Amino acid sequence: MRLLLLSFFVSIFVPSCDSDSSVANEDVSSESAGEEKLREEQKKAEARQCLVNLVSACEAFFDEYQSFPMATISASDAEQVTDNRLMAPLLGFRVAQDENPKFLTFFEWKVANGTGNSAVGGLVRTEYRAELLDPWGNWYRVVFDYDYDNKLQEPQAVGSSGIILDRKVIAYSLGPDGMAGSEGRRDNIYSWVPSKGTFQESEERTSEESRPQISDEQKDGC
Repeated sequence: MRLLLLSFFVSIFVPSCDSDSSVANEDVSSESAGEEKLREEQKKAEARQCLVNLVSACEAFFDEYQSFPMATISASDAEQVTDNRLMAPLLGFRVAQDENPKFLTFFEWKVANGTGNSAVGGLVRTEYRAELLDPWGNWYRVVFDYDYDNKLQEPQAVGSSGIILDRKVIAYSLGPDGMAGSEGRRDNIYSWVPSKGTFQESEERTSEESRPQISDEQKDGC
């Protein structure tokens, strides 16, 4: 009998180790989530600064040669990625002598972290080749005014509101999800302030999906 009473009082007054462990796990999980959010914000800030430098480099290239890198490929506005075809002339590589005969260096940025398919956030380069990766391991996208009319169409824009005036170059990153199109544009990082049209389609879809669904029975009862 005494043993039963002792067990009863112990169960009431002695703190549960499982409870303490659960609270500790929640604290660790919350701290980890906060750290992950901070890291993502730092990556976004890094991408924004890289875009500023990239656009400035392309504009400086134009000021020097009165043309853009890869201008011979298209006579109309076009989007390029930061692979070797674009980065070689911006970095003054010998292989891009036709575009950058003075071998000037227009763009500088830190070396990427990691190698091969795991490289992220910087330049992956050798003596003859280079590519620029965003903090999530994808190429940046650059849109050039190849017809030189000081007017650019926003990438992925919806409607006529996506026209940018008095810009020769704009650039963006596909962001953490690395996705293009209406589903992925929400977390993109831009070198300009996107117009309403850039997000209109995905907003309309989100609004449609958030509407309460009415069943056939509810419709019959109306």
